[in-house]
Amino acid sequence: MMVDAVAVLIRGLSFIAMFQAAGGAVFVTLFATWLPLSGLRIRRLLRIVTLTAIALLLLQFSFEATRLAGDFSGLWDERLQKLAWDSAAGTAMRLRLSGLVLVFVGLHSGAALGAGTARRRIADLLCMVGTLLVTVAFTVIGHTVDHPHRAALALLLLAHLLSMAFWFGALWPLRQAVIHEAPAAAAAVLSRFSRLAVWIVPGVPVAGGTLVILLVPGWFVFGQPYGRLLLAKMAGLGALLGFAAWNKLRLTPALVRNNPAAASRLRRSLTLEYLIMAAVLVITAAMTGLYSPDTV
Repeated sequence: MMVDAVAVLIRGLSFIAMFQAAGGAVFVTLFATWLPLSGLRIRRLLRIVTLTAIALLLLQFSFEATRLAGDFSGLWDERLQKLAWDSAAGTAMRLRLSGLVLVFVGLHSGAALGAGTARRRIADLLCMVGTLLVTVAFTVIGHTVDHPHRAALALLLLAHLLSMAFWFGALWPLRQAVIHEAPAAAAAVLSRFSRLAVWIVPGVPVAGGTLVILLVPGWFVFGQPYGRLLLAKMAGLGALLGFAAWNKLRLTPALVRNNPAAASRLRRSLTLEYLIMAAVLVITAAMTGLYSPDTV
């Protein structure tokens, strides 16, 4: 249906903007000290992305009523709009919007403050709490809510999403650092990120794989739309792990050695990694918005 197609497209774009804003806020909180030339530019971009994410989320949620109505008349049906806002999806939306507002305030407040100041620490805390709220929102709706092991699944989902946000949110800022920082400074940021990422990024496939084992009822699912999208998502994550290993083991050391070709190769690699991750988020939006693991 046209309504579903438009709703999923907007949902996918909102996922990209939301995870970029939330994960990017975590990145600048952790690495702003090492970004003397690109830090303010990255914060400015993230503020724009955060406002875009808020707008897309509001637009996405307005389409919940259209799906209830079965056509676009739901956009101006006050009864259906209220019904959507009073549902679990409405609760999730309020959590996401609250989180993004905190992220925006943290990014805006911390932009002109020196590292280590009390106000800067508060701004950084707002970014972290905002990111947590954005990801927690996913645990109040979806396939994990009615499962007998809901608490364990919620924790796994939270670990999966926080790892995903950290990874995705860092890619564009890292690219900006490679472009605008001196090679030595960019290499230092990438090295520090790699040392932290080696502990966090595995949370994406480990937690995600455990969720698949617990939620998917059998192999027959992979012959259905949900299962085929899940396989596409897994293939994308496999490619991303390959890029991450290539960046860490080959390209970042080359940048440390001041190899003249390393910066351009890193930019291309980070761009491709970003595009694949964005595609994975769109697939996730379609998979969770249209299908269920236990239905055709």
